[in-house]
Amino acid sequence: MCAPISFPDHPRQESCDAARSFHSLLMTGFSGAASQKQPYVPIRISKHEQHLQIPPIHRTDNIGQLLPRHLWGKCDTPPFPVIQPRMGYVLVLLLGVLTGLRTLTPIAVMCWFAYMRGTVQPVLLLTGWRSFIGNPISVGVFSLMALGEYVGDKLPNTPSRTSPIGVAGRVLFGVAVGVIIAPRVGGHHLLKGLTGGIGALLGTYGGWYIRTKLSARVGKDWPVANLEDWFTIAASILLLNVITHSDLFR
Repeated sequence: MCAPISFPDHPRQESCDAARSFHSLLMTGFSGAASQKQPYVPIRISKHEQHLQIPPIHRTDNIGQLLPRHLWGKCDTPPFPVIQPRMGYVLVLLLGVLTGLRTLTPIAVMCWFAYMRGTVQPVLLLTGWRSFIGNPISVGVFSLMALGEYVGDKLPNTPSRTSPIGVAGRVLFGVAVGVIIAPRVGGHHLLKGLTGGIGALLGTYGGWYIRTKLSARVGKDWPVANLEDWFTIAASILLLNVITHSDLFR
């Protein structure tokens, strides 16, 4: 039997240290003991060792799938590997571009990923204030708003996406998407928000230009609008799958 692990007195510090200790045990202790046939030595963290920082772990395992809820629920930073920061900027930029195409689709898809359950936790684990997107109310509200955007986009009196209010709304949601997803893709949160806003600008004007040209060639706008809807939905799901499941960019 392994001796129990001791943790600091502070509840938040205890939760985060417990999660990281559990991560360390899974990454090194169990596999090492199994391969080398050596007895397992538990990790002890005393209140005098709170200043020690666990080095970053460069493993592709989604260890969050194995953590009990009470160990990760109060952590500011999820105790599992995240995507490399440079690739994270690319992913956030692409999410911003999709936000420029359809303002509410990427964040609605994020809500569904945060709401859906994995093994013992949401598929998209976000802690702290960001966890609101996994709330059923958030899922319902953003999903209904996204559906309303699909309908309103095809109405003749709807303002152009390049109008001041359209651009401002897309940039705002692009920044929000970047800041919310930042813990899972690494890097500075504000820079991720700025990247999402820039992507939203690119998607707004780029999407308007492409849709205008295609609509003029087809002769009708609604087929191109429907194509843009489905493309944005599929691309948002693909990007969130890359962020939450794929090992290609980790």
